[in-house]
Parts: sequence; structure tokens; C-alpha cells
Amino acid sequence: MSHQPNNVFAGTQVVSLVEVRGTNNSLVHPRGAVGVVTRTPASEAEKLYLVRFPDGFEGSLTRDQLDVLKHFKDRLPASDATPGLELEQLIIYRCVVGSRAYGPQFTVTPKAQLVAIGRAKQLLDEDFNSPAL
Repeated sequence: MSHQPNNVFAGTQVVSLVEVRGTNNSLVHPRGAVGVVTRTPASEAEKLYLVRFPDGFEGSLTRDQLDVLKHFKDRLPASDATPGLELEQLIIYRCVVGSRAYGPQFTVTPKAQLVAIGRAKQLLDEDFNSPAL
């Protein structure tokens, strides 16, 4: 794999720097639309990248007409540069997965784990020992 900054590989999320036009020169996506590269140029002579957008539309763009999403985001001004815009306020749903899901404020002691396991075992025993319907 090359570490040259101009290389864009299939699967890379990119931002269109130009309006994406479809058949009859109709506007399909505005400048700034995000898509995924699905095909890269096979040779130096071929210059077009095939980009698939979220609605399924695929358009061909040159390297000058797109930018890697990560690089694009890195150049955006810091959130304190736009007062009044707090993205945290716009979050509707947040899901935390993994061993830190409950955070340090919800530490589970070994005794609490044993109590929970004992209660679960008790409920299972009741289910299996109950008369069949």
C-alpha cells in the first residue's frame, strides 16, 4: 500500500468538490456531497474515479473534483469558531458498546455479580421446575 497523499483507494469516503450532474446535465448532488469510491483509475492515463452516493447514484469524478472525507473534516474550523453551534445538542441517540458502556460511575462489585447470578439461577430453576402447561 502506498502512503502517497494523492492515492485514493476503493472504499474510501470522499467529498465532491463540484456539483455532481446526471443525464441531461441535471443536478443530482450539490457540492459537498459525500460518497464512497467504488472504482479507481486502472492506469495513469485514466483519470476518473467512480463514486457511489448514498442514494445509489454513481458518478465519475477526477481527483481534482473530490477530496478524502477525513482530510476535508480536518480542515474544517474548530467548533468554537462558530459560536452557538453545539453538535452535542443535536444528538438524538447515543449508543455505547463494550466494557466501558456503564462507565466508572456504574462499577459492579464481585458481590453484586454473585447476587445477580444467584437471582438468575433462581429464576431459571423456577422456570424448569414449574409444571408444564
